Amino acid sequence: MTSPAAQPARPASPAMRRERIWPSLLIAALLLFLDGWYYLPGPGAFLCLLLAIAGLVIAITRAIRARRPARPALLKCIIYGGTLLLIANLLSWQEQQAREQAALVITAIQEYHTDTGLWPRSLQELQPGHLPEVPPVNMRYQNRFRYETNGTDAALAWYVALPGVYWQHNFVSGETVLHD
Repeated sequence: MTSPAAQPARPASPAMRRERIWPSLLIAALLLFLDGWYYLPGPGAFLCLLLAIAGLVIAITRAIRARRPARPALLKCIIYGGTLLLIANLLSWQEQQAREQAALVITAIQEYHTDTGLWPRSLQELQPGHLPEVPPVNMRYQNRFRYETNGTDAALAWYVALPGVYWQHNFVSGETVLHD
């Protein structure tokens, strides 16, 4: 009879192999980088949110299916859940930043109108007297304000996160409305 120590080791089954955490950390870091700093206007934020949600759902289902405590699966749940919260907070912060920048531009346009009696033809006409430079909407520098005027009315619009969803301020009515 052979002792347990003398028996040949059995190859680990796929379920028994150790699950690695670093790919999840890498994916989470990439999602945060893409959403926060390398964002191109369009569906970028929405895609990052969907990928973080998908990672969280996959990690939760693996944690539930595990027969014994699955620390790697639970850690992945924490990683993707944290990534989801960070992306949501980043979007909220960028929305707040956009509102602050829009308030500066709106004030400058109103001052220009008060001084001249006309609406500026473009945002560049506000420089340097009313605005040192036209700021970006938020830290995503590709995201710019859109300004339109027909001489009697003027409107300023800006995108924040999702494509097709934008804020618009009408200067004659004084209303700022979210369009979707």
